[in-house]
Amino acid sequence: TYRWNTTTGLRGTLKSHSEIVFTSEGNPETSTTRNYAKDGIEILEESVATFADVNFDDEGNIVGGTLVQDTYRWNTTTGLRGTLKSHSEIVFTAEGNPEISTTRNYAKDGIEILEESVATFADVNFDDDGNIVGGTLVQDTYRWNTTTGLRGTLKSHSEIVFTAEGNPETSTTRNYA
Repeated sequence: TYRWNTTTGLRGTLKSHSEIVFTSEGNPETSTTRNYAKDGIEILEESVATFADVNFDDEGNIVGGTLVQDTYRWNTTTGLRGTLKSHSEIVFTAEGNPEISTTRNYAKDGIEILEESVATFADVNFDDDGNIVGGTLVQDTYRWNTTTGLRGTLKSHSEIVFTAEGNPETSTTRNYA
């Protein structure tokens, strides 16, 4: 993906580059994306999605399982992946719709967990093609308790209400002390 140069009306600098590796059955195995700074040269981060635990039907549709994605900061000194920035897991229903999505964000050391967000799709309605056709997406973000190594106190609670056309109608977020 390139940025658009509004001055010249031409393609500008590189914004991201993705590569998807497929299995012999034609299903995605891994998807790697590098995001670039505005200069289009400096790599900022790299995300790797792994489909090993995702189930596909004979037509290549998701029919359950868990998609795992790790995002790493880029180490400009070594020119390699740096520390872990975030770890996400999306669990899919047998119909191929997301059921729950959990993301942990990490400190710059890539070890200390800062917070965990959980998005719940239980009240989101999907059509047969997997498009949202109404309902409410709920997301809770928790501070991480480094003493217990578990979720700590609630940081924020968000609800996004969707129209029957699948468009967001309202989004409400409450932040907590």
